[in-house]
Amino acid sequence: MKKIKLALAPLVLIFPVIATAADPTAADVRAYLESKGGDAAVSKFFSCADDGGFNGFERVASGDKEWVDVGLRVLPSTAACEREVLYSSLAQAMPKAPTLVLPLVTKNNARVACLPLSIGDDDMKSWAPHLARLEKALSRVSQENLQNAKKLCMQEISAARKSLKSGRGM
Repeated sequence: MKKIKLALAPLVLIFPVIATAADPTAADVRAYLESKGGDAAVSKFFSCADDGGFNGFERVASGDKEWVDVGLRVLPSTAACEREVLYSSLAQAMPKAPTLVLPLVTKNNARVACLPLSIGDDDMKSWAPHLARLEKALSRVSQENLQNAKKLCMQEISAARKSLKSGRGM
């Protein structure tokens, strides 16, 4: 039994290195962003190319505060597809991290900043839980500086419900 444990020891030591190389942490991406710049970080971690590589969008959408911070930092360097998908990821994160995401909401971007892109792709029944979680999370936001953004998102939730109930989609 001792021989087996000793034989596995090198694998245990190597595994964390492999996991880190395959799945960078938010701190890894932030460091890369700071050293290589926004364009390089977008290309490496937030590409719309379906190349089977790392998908930073999913990490941001999880609502993890560190990943939301990374998403907000890389957003100014995005364009076209990456910008749309990153906004959608941040919108998906909104129920878990509203005070982090709300500062980016303006009158001009409220639709994409508050609601995920795919919200109009399904029926109301499938999106009702997300809208309810989002509304509940927003209702807890009390910071004065976020009230305008909160109001804009609440208006988007209302519009989404009406649109989805009518069967028009978004």
